[in-house]
Amino acid sequence: MIVVAKLTKSGITEDKEYRIIEQNESSYRIINDNHVDGVYCKSAFDVAGETPKHYDNSNGSLYLFAEQQNLNPWEFDIIKRIVRSRKKGNFIEDLQKTKTVIDLYLREYDQSRTNK
Repeated sequence: MIVVAKLTKSGITEDKEYRIIEQNESSYRIINDNHVDGVYCKSAFDVAGETPKHYDNSNGSLYLFAEQQNLNPWEFDIIKRIVRSRKKGNFIEDLQKTKTVIDLYLREYDQSRTNK
């Protein structure tokens, strides 16, 4: 199996692929950039081909941003769709879906105000 480093750490380079020699529940044993056999935490890697490019968090996590801004689920979903629309390759289609989510959010917001 091939894994891709999510960050630069001592002995590994971000976005570089590494072949797993051995693994357990929490770590991978790989040959690092210095051609030294080493053990690294699984959280430092993505399994190659498993994580889509539009899920790249190298510039910061949208989840952390949402938490810091106290976004509700609707607001988070709208922002997430806008940010990822440029990365997925379906820009117009993704923005159309975002408009639909905004309309649903507005409807729910109006209903919650009416029911008070």
